[in-house]
Amino acid sequence: MIQASLKKIDKGKNIRVPEYLIREEIEGQPYFYPDYKAVLNNQKILEEVMGASTLQSLIVEILNRFLILHLERKKYRIFTSEVGGHLEKGTNLSFDIAVFDRKTLPISKIDNHYADVPPKMVFEIDVKIDLTDQDDFDYINSKTEKLLEYGTELIVWVLTKQQKLLVARPNTEWTIIKWDRGIQLIEDIPLNVADLIKEEEELG
Repeated sequence: MIQASLKKIDKGKNIRVPEYLIREEIEGQPYFYPDYKAVLNNQKILEEVMGASTLQSLIVEILNRFLILHLERKKYRIFTSEVGGHLEKGTNLSFDIAVFDRKTLPISKIDNHYADVPPKMVFEIDVKIDLTDQDDFDYINSKTEKLLEYGTELIVWVLTKQQKLLVARPNTEWTIIKWDRGIQLIEDIPLNVADLIKEEEELG
């Protein structure tokens, strides 16, 4: 369970940030939803800071559809919608898309708790935390390193503003490429994000 955290906000005061404004936790460090201060100041409601853009949502949709089409259902589970992962005490993450091996996450382990086994693949669409006190790459680096240490075989960050992908695998150099270049997923499945978006554009 993620506990409420002390966080300095306006005027240098320490106030207790409610648990529901914490999106993730890495080694005990809480990471808050963007604009969480506006919620604390009653300028926004929680749903306004938790939501994704239409582009982010579209990419989740088309990637999910692609994975369902290409991955064998008997071997893998494909979870979306901020699926939670409990890696260790003090490290609880959220994933836009997580692909699990059914052998490590059988139906008997599906319950009301976060998954406590490593996903085979994770897709993250942009950074969705408050970065007032941190560089976005520091956060991406921390989360990606944790997942690789935990046993995830492939992490793909889709960066919509830059139209680029950051691709990370164990024991190899991470690569940052334009999203119109293809990458290989598990099972040697080829993926081209730009092509999937173009297909949507053609549909109108």
